[in-house]
Amino acid sequence: MTYVLTEGHVHDHSGPDDDRRGSVVPRADEELKAGARVGVVAQLFDTELDECELCREIILGFLAEDPATTGVLIHWTCWITSETYGGFPAILLDPEEQDDCSFQATEPLMELAQTYRRTSVHAAEALAVQCAAFTAGQRLEAARSAVQLVVGLRDFGVDFPY
Repeated sequence: MTYVLTEGHVHDHSGPDDDRRGSVVPRADEELKAGARVGVVAQLFDTELDECELCREIILGFLAEDPATTGVLIHWTCWITSETYGGFPAILLDPEEQDDCSFQATEPLMELAQTYRRTSVHAAEALAVQCAAFTAGQRLEAARSAVQLVVGLRDFGVDFPY
């Protein structure tokens, strides 16, 4: 499902001739299983690709109030990061490692990345629980940081965020 945020203004890069995403977004059945809003993570990624600040902020507002969908976003981000680097770079786990980096992971995202790394097979469930325990502000920080990370990895690969 694509949320139309303003009339005639849709962000959707799912077509067969559109390769802007560069990675697979969460599947609908995974989102449903997690109790998340289907398609919101994909649309957030697409708004970021389109550099549409208005729509990105609206969707981030949804995520701040929706722990399940934020959990799906974080799980997807951690999976992409882990696949890209073959694990987690220190800058996503330790704030002291971020000094000279262009990307600054927020504290909530670092906490969630640590949970993902620690829980492995059961990460989706653990992230959902942790997102539910976070405040709306913490979820917003984590979501904003996560989508920036995914787009950075898409654009620059392993050179991002160094």
